[in-house]
Amino acid sequence: MRTQSVDTHPDAEQIMIEMIRSSPLSKRFRLVQSLTRSMAWSSIHAWQESHCEASEQEAAVHCSRCFSSTTSSTRMRPERPFEHAPRFP
Repeated sequence: MRTQSVDTHPDAEQIMIEMIRSSPLSKRFRLVQSLTRSMAWSSIHAWQESHCEASEQEAAVHCSRCFSSTTSSTRMRPERPFEHAPRFP
């Protein structure tokens, strides 16, 4: 099997994969949920560092637009619900 990580030894990766596969579904779900949350916070804070004037909410909205549909990201800013709605001639 080809490894997925360039910095992880194939044997170590195989052991990790087997541990994940043998875990109960609830634990696997929590692991994925935690990884997703960590990725989101990391993206928000990285974007906020490069846009110092932006608030955390603006950074969160920007990142949510990058990773999801416009519909779900506009729900985060109900004060401007039609800001990104499609415009028709």
